[in-house]
This record gives sequence, structure tokens and C-alpha cells, in this order.
Amino acid sequence: MKASAVFAATDNASGNEMWGTDGRRATLLRDIAPGAASSEPQGFIELHERVYFSADDGVHGRELWSTDGTPGGTRLL
Repeated sequence: MKASAVFAATDNASGNEMWGTDGRRATLLRDIAPGAASSEPQGFIELHERVYFSADDGVHGRELWSTDGTPGGTRLL
């Protein structure tokens, strides 16, 4: 699924993480801080079909990430 919208959301299994929706269903794009810990994604900026944001993986602190709206395209820069 390629998301047409991305957002931060919280569930019990993965905490507050980056999610996407295609308008029919929501999908976790990446569990940046594994497990119930939260990466707290914030500061979303869209540029050239990617969304850039900061997130904290719980090990290295807050870093710059980007997503193209797919799980495979959500990565640390």
C-alpha cells in the first residue's frame, strides 16, 4: 500500500509511530522505536513526493527520517 496521507498515531503494540492511509485503511509505516516505545514523529514537511520528519528511535535520539508513504520507503536519512 502506498499511503496518500501520513500521520503520527498510537496503538498499544507500537506506541506513537508513523502511519499512512490510502483512504480505506491505516497501516504502520515503520516501528522506529521498536515495541511499545514511541518514536514521537513530528515536524512533518512534504517535498518532492516525500514527507520528512524527526523521530527518536530510543537509542540515538531525535534524527531526520523520510517516507514515500510505503513501509519500505520509510527510512533514516
